[in-house]
Amino acid sequence: MILVKEVQARVAAKFDVSLEDLVGPRRHSHLIAARHVAMSLCAELCPHQSGVRIARLFGGRDHTTFLSAKKRLPDKLARYPELAAAYAELKADLSE
Repeated sequence: MILVKEVQARVAAKFDVSLEDLVGPRRHSHLIAARHVAMSLCAELCPHQSGVRIARLFGGRDHTTFLSAKKRLPDKLARYPELAAAYAELKADLSE
């Protein structure tokens, strides 16, 4: 069973951001992309966690932030191949 904290740590390392920035309030584009990837991976790989719980583990965010991340990520993956590659690599690594 994958834990949200493990997903957060791996995404932070892959995107070269600190864990504090990943879950913190800053809204720089590279942090938002990393957050969206992490939240979406949590949704897929941590089915034992609710969206409300996942959002709270990302700095106390509201569940609508979680829903927005899941909704917007597919478009970002289609527009940015390097983001899609990072997402696929993280998903494969975490699924092992």
